[in-house]
Amino acid sequence: MDLSVRVNPVLDVARESAHAVDATASFPAQTVTTLRESGLLGLTLPTEVGGLGGGPQDLVNVMSSLAGACGSTAMIYLMHVSAAMSVAAAPPPGLPDLLPGMASGDKLGSLAFSEAGSRSHFWAPV
Repeated sequence: MDLSVRVNPVLDVARESAHAVDATASFPAQTVTTLRESGLLGLTLPTEVGGLGGGPQDLVNVMSSLAGACGSTAMIYLMHVSAAMSVAAAPPPGLPDLLPGMASGDKLGSLAFSEAGSRSHFWAPV
């Protein structure tokens, strides 16, 4: 899958804002908007829910490019994709109504593995 048409506009925005995002510890809102518009937030989700149906190599390629442009954007993207893949892998009925919104970027996912009081540590499953 050639994702360069989708990835390159995101990289342009990410590179332009990376220094300011890091210097001010701010959320890269414009880059996330560009990610949403690119369709890459649904990269690993099935086409049946509006995703791109990409595989592991596609994810590695996109992550590598994003990480080279803006570390904050890469982390946000990884958290979203990981959350989306977790939702997609949930046993039926899972959360099928959530997947189209995650694929389109209307819903931005994240993970909270070590938040205080969450009991969601890998070593202490709920």
